[in-house]
Amino acid sequence: MDFNIDNKKQCTVISIETEKLDTHIAPSLKSELVLISGKGERNIILDLKKCQYCDSSGLSAILVANRLCKNAGGTFVLCGLNEAVERRGRETHLLRRGGSMAFRLTILGTSSALPTSDRYPTAHVLNVHERLFLIDCGEGTQMQMRRYRIRFGRINHIFISHLHGDHFFGIYPLLSTYNLMGRKIPLNLYAPAPAEELITRHLADFDITLGFDLAVHTVTGRTLKKVLDDKRVEVFSFPLKHRIPTYGYLFREKMPDRNMIKEKITEYGLSIEEIATARRGGDITRENGEIIPCAGVTLEPRRPASYAFCSDTGWFKKLPSYVKGVDLLYHEATFGADNNELAVKTRHSTASHAAKVALEAGAGRLLLGHFSARYRSTALLEDEARTIFPDTEAAREGNTYEIG
Repeated sequence: MDFNIDNKKQCTVISIETEKLDTHIAPSLKSELVLISGKGERNIILDLKKCQYCDSSGLSAILVANRLCKNAGGTFVLCGLNEAVERRGRETHLLRRGGSMAFRLTILGTSSALPTSDRYPTAHVLNVHERLFLIDCGEGTQMQMRRYRIRFGRINHIFISHLHGDHFFGIYPLLSTYNLMGRKIPLNLYAPAPAEELITRHLADFDITLGFDLAVHTVTGRTLKKVLDDKRVEVFSFPLKHRIPTYGYLFREKMPDRNMIKEKITEYGLSIEEIATARRGGDITRENGEIIPCAGVTLEPRRPASYAFCSDTGWFKKLPSYVKGVDLLYHEATFGADNNELAVKTRHSTASHAAKVALEAGAGRLLLGHFSARYRSTALLEDEARTIFPDTEAAREGNTYEIG
């Protein structure tokens, strides 16, 4: 066996004894987790202190442990897992220190209104702790989701920037597909008006009755405004400068729990309730008056990650303030400086405009997209932006970007 199981009074501690949590270990670990759960154990500590590598099957085992504890009304604690690696197909992703879950962006489309043979209309998928958020839904989005193995069922929230076709036309077939797949879980869609009216009319015109609840949240406002707040992430909308009402979106991960020091759990004989208190940042106070400082049994959590989506928009002075300090900024760069007048006329941005926003916002990285079909190569746009903001990259279909 490549792991040890220690059945303590109030929880089960499972320690991985090898440097890898991969396909050789994960299946047997999953089986043990199911057996442990079947015996009534609600609280599990998974110690990955020795583990340096975690593939997708290992990540799946971690999620199984978390789900079993959650379903039983218990607590799951993950310890260790220094810079582990998850591999999916040809892509390699880093899982951030402290055993945290994903915060990564997958690009499905980088084209502006006129798609090309290798560039699709705008659509992004943001993975926050294995919950997926779809941002814009241009034509062909669901085909790209299949191509890059995006799990349809993990998307419960869709954010639409504006109602131009290259950002919205994909929503109709996606809803139809969800219906054919027998979806039952409610779906939330955030978009400017009249999105709800357009969708209702389309469903009626094509005699489609959805078998799930579709909640359309109308996005409004002239400043930064919270539109979603859940356990892991906060999402804010903010106005952009385009020809019709348009909004960008800012995703901010909430501060994660602190990381337990496994040796301290044993040293102090911590109960699962005490562990939960310490992970939330509280000192532990026992009935005999003993106080165990949180800092003595836990490690600082990593800094929360953030991502901002800005498309479509022309440059305007207030925009950097909406995305201040963001880790990854996606900003449209429809044109290069050679088409500055056209950018101003159509209320789009050049690569220089995007770089200026990133610089003034103090962003960590800049990702360009929404490219005009007139640019066969995006190298010119990358070079233009890098003269102002060096850490710039042109987005590409299928690429996944780690954030934080």
